[in-house]
Order: sequence, then C-alpha cells, then structure tokens
Amino acid sequence: MDTFQAIIIGLIQGLTEFLPISSSAHMRIIPSLLGWNDPGAGFTGIIQLGTFLSTLIYFRHEVIVLFSSWIKSIFTLGKHYTVYTKLSWSIIYGTFPIVIIGLLSKTYIENHLRSQYIVAASMIMLALFMQYTEKISKKKKDLKKISKRDGFIIGLFQCLALIPGSSRSGSTICAALLTGYNRETAATYSFLLSLPSVLGSGLYCIKNHSEDILQTSPMPLLAGTLTAGIVGYIMLDIFLGYLRKNSLRIFIWYRIILGILILWLLQLNIIPS
Repeated sequence: MDTFQAIIIGLIQGLTEFLPISSSAHMRIIPSLLGWNDPGAGFTGIIQLGTFLSTLIYFRHEVIVLFSSWIKSIFTLGKHYTVYTKLSWSIIYGTFPIVIIGLLSKTYIENHLRSQYIVAASMIMLALFMQYTEKISKKKKDLKKISKRDGFIIGLFQCLALIPGSSRSGSTICAALLTGYNRETAATYSFLLSLPSVLGSGLYCIKNHSEDILQTSPMPLLAGTLTAGIVGYIMLDIFLGYLRKNSLRIFIWYRIILGILILWLLQLNIIPS
C-alpha cells in the first residue's frame, strides 16, 4: 500500500468511524471498488488507533475527570461517589460484555461472518432497529442518570459491532436510546464507552499481525493514521452537533440504500463475496 492509498483508507476510517454507518463495511467495500488489495487487519488496527486518539483528545477533560474519580472511589472504598464516579463504573461494566464475547466468538466471526452478504444484511437490519428505537425512545435522560445497569445493557449491544456491517456507534446509540437517553447523550456515552474496547481491539490486531506491520513502510502507516485522527476529530464534533437538533433518519436511509447497493454489486460480481 502506497501513501496515497493509506491516506484514502485513513479518510474512510475518519469519516465513518463515529457515524452509525459501519466503518468496517466501508473499509471493505471502497477498496474493492477501487481495485485495491485488502489493507489487512494489522494496518486497520493501527488506523483505528488514529480515531481512538481523536476521541481521547476530544473528550480529554471528561476522561481525566472520569479516571481520577474512579481512582478516588477505589482508594476511598466507595466513599468518593460522584456523577463521574458512577459514569466511570458504568463504562467498566459496559466493557465487560464485548471483551468476553469478543474473545469467545473471535474464531467463529473470522471464519463464518466475513461474507459481504452478512455486511449487507447487517446494514439493513440495524437500520430497521435504529428506526424502531427512534420511534419508541423517550429521549429524556442525560449522563447524570447513567447507571451500572444501563452501562451493562449498552455494553451488550456493543457486541453487535463484532458482526461486520453492524456499526459499534450505531448499536450503542440505539441501546442508549432504548434505555431513555437523548440523542446527544446517547452518542457521547457511546464514544466514551468505545475508548477501552477500541484501544484493546487495535492493540490486539497489532499484536497478532505484527509481522505484516513490520513489513509495511512507516510513511503510509503514519499518513493513514494521522488522516484518520484529524478527520475523525472533525466528524466527531460535527456528528454531536447534528444530533442536538436532528434525528438518525438520514443514517437509517443511508444504511438501507448502501445495503441494497452491496447486494446488487455482489449479484453483478463487481465486488467479491
């Protein structure tokens, strides 16, 4: 992969990581349409760390307060208990499901759920689920109302992201909406919850594919990661601002149209299954 291709891959990652449209689907489909080779799990893992850093920088103040509150709650045996303490523990509880289910299902997913047909079906099914949650959600609660129970439930839905095409942000935002949170709060919690799992996933990919990474020129890796981080930061701010006044409807239709388009391209043998 040359530097130009790496920048395009980073651009795709940055544009799609935080939107509920599945970055993994776009990372597979667009290179295929351009006739490029699969960037590989190791390269993708490093690119993901770019958007991880953009999330960390964007929410740096919240992360510092969350971490310090969590540490204080441990050393004071729970006597130091604030909204941020509750939020930090909810993120920990919400991370347990994807760690456990991810490790248990990793081999099955890699062997049986890599088909583009699965991607297309996931795109459409989650779109319908998003429409359902938009319709029934009360959208009243904010982050002050978060609990360990809510964190665990949202964390269970985060496991849907293990299925290619589902979207981690889409599944967790939907779960937060179902538990009564408003859209902006749902997205904010989704991104804070993503930090441990995305970091772990990225490092896991790098560890397992270190040989491939070492054979890759450092310039494409750096260019792709920086592009993903910068574009991701911008998209994160835009998306949160959008949700303050708008619904998820545009993303619902986008997912349905893209899912149908993938099925059409598969039938015409334009992209591999």
